[in-house]
Amino acid sequence: MCLPRSGGALPQRAPFPSRHIRFGFSPAGKGVAASLDWLQLNLHRRKPEDGAPQEIVAKAWQRHITREDGSLDMGAYVFCTLDALRSALRRRDVFVSTSWRCAAPRIGLLNGEEWLSARPIICRSLGLTIDAKTTLDALSGELDATWQAVAVRLPDKPAIQLSENTEGKTELSLGALDKLEEPNLLLQLRAAVADLMQRVDLPEIILEIAVRTGFAEAFTHVSERSARADNLVTSLCAVLLGGACNTGLEPLIRNVDQALRRDRLSWVSQNYFRDNTLSAANALVAALAN
Repeated sequence: MCLPRSGGALPQRAPFPSRHIRFGFSPAGKGVAASLDWLQLNLHRRKPEDGAPQEIVAKAWQRHITREDGSLDMGAYVFCTLDALRSALRRRDVFVSTSWRCAAPRIGLLNGEEWLSARPIICRSLGLTIDAKTTLDALSGELDATWQAVAVRLPDKPAIQLSENTEGKTELSLGALDKLEEPNLLLQLRAAVADLMQRVDLPEIILEIAVRTGFAEAFTHVSERSARADNLVTSLCAVLLGGACNTGLEPLIRNVDQALRRDRLSWVSQNYFRDNTLSAANALVAALAN
């Protein structure tokens, strides 16, 4: 990552998210909140105040943020805060109050009288007691017993190592497992299954299913506009494939094809994929299967 040189305050035209977006914070996100508040007051000052919050500054960022003379590098601190904000948004420690995708995780939870009336039914269906302390004590005891059993066996397992990373945290590393020879029966079965597989790529199968079922018509724009972009079915199938294979959009991007450009796939993912459109598309596929 290339960090900007900062001989003082950043240019006045430099934007910052907290000026335009209303963030909410869980207790675990208070460190990010403190850094954002400090930057809101000091980002464009020629001489920022001392005492920039350090809770979000990991060891890997420390050498960038603190100059040789001990002063704060404002540019590096901004990048550190944005990196922490990105991670906190993924963990839902920070949320955007007006967003659908990044909303507060507690929205929609039962509370008050609604929760008190529904609690016995929910606890019974989950096999839990109404008293949270009883359940937590049982889980704590099970966790402690499991950890002690694992700790006793660790010295006899040379392939398992506990080491300290660059941030001072303990990490568990596992050695490579010995290779097991595959039995002939397994090799024969694998060859027989391979012979039964169609010689066609997965993207072509999804496109074929889209043609047969028409499930792409279930994906409507979030604004409910009826106009459709050119080759939208190709873009929809690419986004579906990236999500189903857990690869993301990167392996599917082809700049020579308008339907597979990065901006098109991102636009389709943000505007066409919602719970209701996915459910409608699944219903169309299931109807053909039945």
